[in-house]
Amino acid sequence: MPLEPTPADLKAKINAMLDAIAPLMASLYARWQDERDYEDIDEYAVPIRKHLPEGFSLSQMHRRPFGFSFVCVGFDAEYQFSVTARAVGWKRKT
Repeated sequence: MPLEPTPADLKAKINAMLDAIAPLMASLYARWQDERDYEDIDEYAVPIRKHLPEGFSLSQMHRRPFGFSFVCVGFDAEYQFSVTARAVGWKRKT
């Protein structure tokens, strides 16, 4: 059974969220590079949750690539936001 495509308005909301949270994620990524042997990745979810716009819910943190999975209220799909040394972006997981 094919997946229902992500609606254009939801893509726009995800891109707006990405633009808003990218500076925070870049800062957390830099910190993670220095502290990954000592800190719990799940502690990074606290500041991220505070900055997520209404309608987005963080479901899981990821070590590699650094980032998190999230869901959007009203649409049955999971997405992943990731930060690497070369790129910041998102993709649909399910």
